[in-house]
Amino acid sequence: MFRVEVVRHSGQLVHCRVIHNPDNSMFYVYDHNDSDRRIEMWSDLKDIGDKGEGYAMFRIMRNLEHIKPGLRDLNQRKFRDIDTKESQAREKLDTVPDLLQTDPMNIHLQKLEKEAKDEHAKQINSLILRLSVPDRNSASVSLSSNNLESPEHSKA
Repeated sequence: MFRVEVVRHSGQLVHCRVIHNPDNSMFYVYDHNDSDRRIEMWSDLKDIGDKGEGYAMFRIMRNLEHIKPGLRDLNQRKFRDIDTKESQAREKLDTVPDLLQTDPMNIHLQKLEKEAKDEHAKQINSLILRLSVPDRNSASVSLSSNNLESPEHSKA
């Protein structure tokens, strides 16, 4: 019934074109977290003349509200323990090459090493995605900085 095309997106911006298939009418949905950036985004959208309004817009908004909990749940399931999964993948990646050095022709260990590399790359990509696209409902994203010291604390 509706076809949604992402026109532009970033960590804090989404801009979609929504096309109603039966009558081929079209409107846009866009949002940005920061009001100043919304104004900037609206100035970029000068070529859009039609406003989304009326019953069709209401139905789209209602549908978006219905899928929001599912998307939030999906985000929690996929990214909740990403730090732990990345650490486990790194540990596995560190141990398998040591085993492979003792028996370099072992095909099982070669497969384990490839799987460990693939899993670690997947977890790193997920971690990067989570840090680059924070949830707009979260207050902040905290990064671990165990090796960093402030100048006040480094004086002995």
